[in-house]
Order: sequence, then structure tokens, then C-alpha cells
Amino acid sequence: MDIFELYKKKERFTTKEKSFLKSKIKKSDFKIRYGFYRGVSSKGLQIAFVIDSMPNSPRRSGVENKWEIICTREISNIEYDEEIENYGCNVHRFKVFYYRDIGKLIEDDKKYYVTTPENFVKECIRRGYNGNYQKQIDFIEYEKDEQNGADS
Repeated sequence: MDIFELYKKKERFTTKEKSFLKSKIKKSDFKIRYGFYRGVSSKGLQIAFVIDSMPNSPRRSGVENKWEIICTREISNIEYDEEIENYGCNVHRFKVFYYRDIGKLIEDDKKYYVTTPENFVKECIRRGYNGNYQKQIDFIEYEKDEQNGADS
């Protein structure tokens, strides 16, 4: 089996192919970075969640100048499995997900059983990137407002 053949494969990988890829691509080949976009986003998306697929590169990438990295962590098992399953779908060193609210990033991290680094959360709150993400709908308050409006 050749890793370059798998790079071009269009179908889903078999269990054997995934095992082969895991023997060639290690978890340590990835690093998760949390930071802020240095530019001005027209959509207000300033929080950057970055998956770096070459974290041990001796030379800093020019793209890294676009972010102010606050902290890093190791890739989780679920994120690693996703990277293996999507091998060949991405030709870039970085996968970047932008957020405007830290609450949404915290919720997304929970889906991967990861705790968002506390110092990053505090920095987001200090910079004002919190408060706009609605985690749940409060139907009780909605019903009260409806009843009060109907009575008026």
C-alpha cells in the first residue's frame, strides 16, 4: 500500500487503510492553536481555532503572522480520527475556524470532549468576545411574554 495512492482516493477508507495511515501520520504531527485574527474581519469573526498539520516546522509560516496565538494543545483522539478520515481532502498546512463568540467555541470543543483552555476563555472575555451566543431557548420566559402581551 502506498500513502500517495490513498491521497488520491475518492471513496471512504477501509479499516486497513486507516490503520496504515495512522502508522504513517502520528498524533504528534498536529497541534491545536487558539488565538485571535490580527486583521479586521468584515463579519466580526476574530477568534481563531487552528489545526496545524506541521507544528514542528523549523520555519514559521507567513500565514501565522495573521494570528495572535494565545495557547496550544495536543489534538484529541476524535480530531485525529477526523484528520485521518479526511486525508487527501486538504492541501493546506492550516485548517482555521473563526468564531465571533467564545461560547460557540466552548460548545464545539465539548463535542470533541475537550475543555477550551481557561486562559484563552479569560482573554476572550477580557476582549469582549462573549455574550452573543445563545445556548438554549428559554420557552418559559417566551410564554410569559406572550401572555403579558395578550393581556395588554
